[in-house]
Amino acid sequence: TAPPEDPTSFQRDRHRKAARHPDPLCQGPLFTLPFEFGDAALPDLANEERMVVEMTKRILTASLSVLLGVLLTACGGDSGTAPTPAPTPTPPTRAQVQLNVDPNPQTAEYQGNGWWRFKVNLEFVETAGVGFTINSIRTTLTSRATGGILYDNEEAIVEYVGPRGRKVMQFSSAHYYTMYGLSGAVDAKFVVSITDDKGNPLTVSNQATILRHTEEAVELQ
Repeated sequence: TAPPEDPTSFQRDRHRKAARHPDPLCQGPLFTLPFEFGDAALPDLANEERMVVEMTKRILTASLSVLLGVLLTACGGDSGTAPTPAPTPTPPTRAQVQLNVDPNPQTAEYQGNGWWRFKVNLEFVETAGVGFTINSIRTTLTSRATGGILYDNEEAIVEYVGPRGRKVMQFSSAHYYTMYGLSGAVDAKFVVSITDDKGNPLTVSNQATILRHTEEAVELQ
C-alpha cells in the first residue's frame, strides 16, 4: 500500500516548477502567492522561497501605502481658501488742479508815457480724474520797488477742462503804470476760481515775475 500523499507536496512542487520555468513576460521566476499572507499560508517552503514571499509582501505593502498617500494628497490638496480679491480703488472725490505760468520770468513791453503791458500762458493740468470749470481769474500786479498795487482785477470766464485734461490759455494784461527811474520789476499773481464736476469749489494760484523792457513804445501783437 502506497503511503498517503503529503498534502503540502503539491504546493512545494508548484513553487519549484515556477522557479525552474521563468515567466516569458518578465523573464524571471514566477512565484504564485497564496491568497493570505499569514505564516499559516506558507507551508514547509524552502528558506529562499520564504524570503522571496516575505519580500514580495513588503513590496506590496509599501506600494499600497505610497498609493494611498498619493490619493489622499490629491483629494485633500485644495485647502478650500479662496484667493484674496484685489482691493477696489477708491474713486476721487475732488479735482486736483495745478496752475503753471509760462514764461517765468517774462518781459513787459513799453506802451508809452510810463505804461506797460505783458503776455503769459496760463496752463491748467488736472491729475485726479475729475473735470472742472474755470469761473474767474483775478490778476494782481505789485511793484517790487514800492510794494504798491499797480493793477488788481477779477475777470469772469467760463472754460471747461476734462478729467486728467490740460488747457493752456494766453493771458494779456491790461496796461499798468510805473514811474520812470524806478525798478520796473512787477510780481504778477493769478488766483483762479474753479468748480469741479463733484460740485467742489476750488482755488488755485501762482505768480510770475515781470521785468521791464526798454522804454520804447511797442505795440503787442
